Amino acid sequence: MQTSKWASLSIPGTQLAEARLQCHHAAQLNTRLARGFVAAQPDDSHTSMVWDVAAAALVGRPVSSFRLGLRIPDLTLVLLGSPGETIADFPLDGRTFADGLGWLGERLRAIDLDPAPLALPIHFSLDDHPLLHGAAFRLHGSEPLFEELAKWYGNAAWAFDFLSSPLRCWPPHFDIAASIAKGKSTVGVGMSPGDKTYDQPYFYVTPWPYPEAASLPPLTLGRWHTEGWTGAVLMADEVLSQRDQPRYIREFLDSALAAVR
Repeated sequence: MQTSKWASLSIPGTQLAEARLQCHHAAQLNTRLARGFVAAQPDDSHTSMVWDVAAAALVGRPVSSFRLGLRIPDLTLVLLGSPGETIADFPLDGRTFADGLGWLGERLRAIDLDPAPLALPIHFSLDDHPLLHGAAFRLHGSEPLFEELAKWYGNAAWAFDFLSSPLRCWPPHFDIAASIAKGKSTVGVGMSPGDKTYDQPYFYVTPWPYPEAASLPPLTLGRWHTEGWTGAVLMADEVLSQRDQPRYIREFLDSALAAVR
């Protein structure tokens, strides 16, 4: 298993929204690639990505001799070969989603694969954004925000290293999470970079089936979210206020897991 170190977080989570949205849209290049060239799985995990510590990238499943990744700190597509090998890269700054598709199609043609499946739409809807209408990705001038967003994914990989379940980034919501099975029940443990519910990153622990709100025990850290879904959440603003951020995260996870059990 790859190991990582905690990277200190310092930028208010609400400032990361645009960087998160751009990366979320860029990650759909891998969704299209996976739907066309990776064997489908019932849980849709063939479209998921994992955090590659060395590459500082979210990386998809292998296609032929490469894996497609999104290097978040500099908003760059990367093709990774053997461990430590970068075959090619494509900075997205100033380019459109269509440009990314074109580059990826060229890489597929180079290994004698027909890129036609890349034209098929993804199987879920994203929130409206200028990138959906031909706008270009923008990194210049916002580099620290993308670097901070990458820290959230790297820190999540560090925080969840005690789990035996696979840690995956799911393309619909762009969260990185694992599932713990307990009989007929499951507990989801993850980190969302922000969404419609909260406009900043947050860690969460969610039991399934959802318990009645009235039966939820008090939490030592964080709070219960009960509208639409049920889970213990710890917001970015709370993490940034702590001197020992990694210890605070681990204490939240320990207390939340104890509460849902």
